[in-house]
Amino acid sequence: MSKVVGIDLGTTNSLVAYVSNGVPIVLRDKTGNALVPSVVSVSEDGVVSVGVDAQRRLLVDAQRTAYSIKRFMGKGRDDVRDEERHFPFRIIGDAGGVL
Repeated sequence: MSKVVGIDLGTTNSLVAYVSNGVPIVLRDKTGNALVPSVVSVSEDGVVSVGVDAQRRLLVDAQRTAYSIKRFMGKGRDDVRDEERHFPFRIIGDAGGVL
């Protein structure tokens, strides 16, 4: 039987669940929360933080912490030029300008 995983990627929060023996199981973070902030941070030395830990890094390293990324998904580079000035992190597309 194949494995089933569901991801609810939200602009603010995300949730992940999987099915085990026909029963959906929601994954939780280390504190027991099912909703995880949709935030990712990469420190200068390459350490990746997600969720609440990444959210805390907004205070100390905002330029290396990405949030509200869902609003940019599937858009072209030119589509977000006006919005990007509201964010401390850089938004980079591929060679064709797709985010």
